[in-house]
Amino acid sequence: MLRSVSFYLGQNIHDHIAAVAHNFGAEAPFLERCVHYENVRAGDITEFARLAETNGMKALRAVNARVADKRHAAHDVAWRMNFGVYFYAEPLAEKSESTLERQAVRPPAWVDTTGVPAAAVVEPGGGSAA
Repeated sequence: MLRSVSFYLGQNIHDHIAAVAHNFGAEAPFLERCVHYENVRAGDITEFARLAETNGMKALRAVNARVADKRHAAHDVAWRMNFGVYFYAEPLAEKSESTLERQAVRPPAWVDTTGVPAAAVVEPGGGSAA
């Protein structure tokens, strides 16, 4: 069990960092998105975690089923892919700067923010979908 967890931990960290690195200046970036909010009520975290898990599992199952169907017919390819989801939450430190204020986060030029209000992308203490 520990070997399996360690393998996927290493692979997922590698693949996420590799996708981010690839995306800098890439004409065809990999999917790399998140929904981030601060100032969320503690009592709502369980609801949001369940929502993320339910919808994340739907996406994982759909991609898995499609790849499994196509994979059996492919004999002349040698590619690897990884698609995953996660949910994380923690209490904010009292009266601290928001993550966006601390890091002065701005989406890179290649990030498509079409349809995302500018405030949702860069507003400190609010939320972002990138």
